[in-house]
Amino acid sequence: MRKLDENKLAKLHTAGELLDRKYGEIGTEFRTSFHEKSIAWYYGEILRDRRKELKITQ
Repeated sequence: MRKLDENKLAKLHTAGELLDRKYGEIGTEFRTSFHEKSIAWYYGEILRDRRKELKITQ
């Protein structure tokens, strides 16, 4: 079994930490704005893919 390097593991960050650093803590205006835009983009992608599957346009 391969042994993990503890020094490298200590440098890893969670997704939440990266989002906090880039967009601010949860509850801040900038983070809330980012979240709203990301949700809108996500649902837009789902709708676009579904329209392609059904071969329909807007």
